[in-house]
Amino acid sequence: MGRIHMISDAFSTFLAVHEAGTIGGAARGLHLSQPAVSRRLQAIETEIGAPLFERTRRGLRLTSAGEVLLPHAERVRAAHRDAAQALADHVGEPGGAVRLSIVGSLAGRWFSTVLANVRAAHPRVELIVSTGTSRQVNAHVARGDAVAGISYVRPVGDDLRSRRLFDERLVLVCHPSHPLADARVTEIAHFTGEQWLLFPERADQSESSDAAVRRLLRTHAVPEDSIRPIDSLSAQRALAAAGYGLAFLPPEAAADAVEAGQLRTIAWAGEPVGAAVHLVTRRSGYLGPAAQAAIESLTRTPPPE
Repeated sequence: MGRIHMISDAFSTFLAVHEAGTIGGAARGLHLSQPAVSRRLQAIETEIGAPLFERTRRGLRLTSAGEVLLPHAERVRAAHRDAAQALADHVGEPGGAVRLSIVGSLAGRWFSTVLANVRAAHPRVELIVSTGTSRQVNAHVARGDAVAGISYVRPVGDDLRSRRLFDERLVLVCHPSHPLADARVTEIAHFTGEQWLLFPERADQSESSDAAVRRLLRTHAVPEDSIRPIDSLSAQRALAAAGYGLAFLPPEAAADAVEAGQLRTIAWAGEPVGAAVHLVTRRSGYLGPAAQAAIESLTRTPPPE
């Protein structure tokens, strides 16, 4: 058992330093003193025979040896979490935690319904939700930080698998007094001179619904200076309601404002704007009853409309 604890401590220390970027941050996360963390790290590096981190102005950065070790350390941590949950389920301990990760723009009414269904089936289970970009969500699952992720991007890792949940279709919204409110429009050319509210362009969002909007506008030669980067769905919704521009929003993000009369929709009848939404899980991951209930709810809850 001693050797197992040594391995666990070594990987935990390595991962804590990597994720915090500093010895001090790792020490706080591990509830240890900085000298204790430094000694642990030095012992690991001595055993490996190579440094795992190098110092930069921004903190500690992985060396090539650290990069090699990282995915293996993350898998070990994930396996420890799986083992602890499997044992808890085996002895019938109630409660526990189910960690889910989701792209922030997807965490609307549909996801709230999913969480409510899981709580109803497992009232003593703690649901822990994290958000991020699609690639961050997939990374959360790969590291074992989440038992399941909801992402636009299909994973490519050997230990990850995905299934299509639904196709998200965005709705076009405008100020209530806009001349095209409630109209059916088939061509972007009808919107000459309009401002468009989109998320800032990011390389890791190439498969998102927002990226589909950007591709549509570029295909139809909409000038770049007509696109306003707004890094928040709520801000896009509020600015569209104020008449600052047009926005393609997820149906759930627009619903309340449309029902309240703050926004109107334009029936976009051109090419569909949206993206596929995927459920991502780890092939080797342990799924207890609560995690299985969460995944079942994700797959059975009707998609947003």
